[in-house]
Amino acid sequence: MIQAGLPFGAGLQESGVWQDFLHYARDPDDPPVDAGESDLPDAGRREGNAKRRFRQLSKAVLANGCDAIGKSEYGLRLRNCCTKVYKHVHERGARYVAHECGVPGCPDRERRDARRQAAAIERKVARFMARHPGSQAVMLTVTNEAVPAHELKDATSAIMKGTSALMRSAPVRRAVLGWVRSIELARHPVSWLWGPHAHYLLIFGPDYFRREKGIYLTQERWALQTQKCMRLSYRPVVDVRVLRGVKAPIDEDGRKSLREISKYKAKPTSLIVARNGKPLLVGSDHLELYDAGDGQGLRPHYNAPLRAFLDATKNRRMLSMSRNLQGDDDLELGEFPEDIEGVQAPADLGRFICTEVYVWRVRGSDADYFLVARTFEEPGRFAMPP
Repeated sequence: MIQAGLPFGAGLQESGVWQDFLHYARDPDDPPVDAGESDLPDAGRREGNAKRRFRQLSKAVLANGCDAIGKSEYGLRLRNCCTKVYKHVHERGARYVAHECGVPGCPDRERRDARRQAAAIERKVARFMARHPGSQAVMLTVTNEAVPAHELKDATSAIMKGTSALMRSAPVRRAVLGWVRSIELARHPVSWLWGPHAHYLLIFGPDYFRREKGIYLTQERWALQTQKCMRLSYRPVVDVRVLRGVKAPIDEDGRKSLREISKYKAKPTSLIVARNGKPLLVGSDHLELYDAGDGQGLRPHYNAPLRAFLDATKNRRMLSMSRNLQGDDDLELGEFPEDIEGVQAPADLGRFICTEVYVWRVRGSDADYFLVARTFEEPGRFAMPP
């Protein structure tokens, strides 16, 4: 992520960074909004800039959308996302953990969640398969019927409830040793319909593919069983395939296969699209039917895709797994890469050093985070400039 000790020019006090520092001194909870101009000469040269700049601009667009639909607390959190870095010291050296907004749809949150979840799934699956020699992993993808935005929350609920019924059904319980389920939401850019689908990582015993054992389920049987358990009036589209490399220990092919499980909650273009190189919030320029919960029922609204996504994912477990896979999975420090530490990691990293506050600055096509303040108060109260 961001490293401490970033280089600063001799003209710091005359630069936009110093003005941002003064802004934080006045109101540290309201970060300055950069209109796209800056006098910083070396912006964007430390980590690359194009993709990260687009993500940061996307967060600003999402924040404006949240303000427009009455979720200003989400907007404030998005604008503050990744502007603070908690620095701790440990026997393995200094560790950096970025402050995250936690807002669904935030591109940085989605990336970090995907990494954390993929690492956790890999660890749990590898342990489980090591305890069950000869076990095999299969990916089951179930695609439900496309629905308009105002039905997305109910469609997501149906998948969650249907998963419980599916995994408790007798044919599946006989065959499956453990499972992981993730839900992905994708919006069609032409029809404006959402296609919710679920990925299931299923772990079978060594006898599953032996037809004489009588526990093998064909693709047609999976479709029928899913339709029954989810109480659907149609037969969902089902795809079943063996996952390469998912074994104990898991190799690189297996890691690539497992990343599909936790790739994202919503396809990125479902909420943000690029127009002339700049992000645009999907639905901000047209009306769609949606029930905003204001007592007026179903009526046309702007930003319906964002409303639907936030309602469909609020307080929901988009990724879940069988109880025998959950287990006690305490991490030893340093076992995972630094950028996939858990949410509570700052309390576990060792002795607190400081909190560093950054702002996002843009100069032409280059952009980067720049250090504007550092506090040695724990936790994170403004203290002094760098």
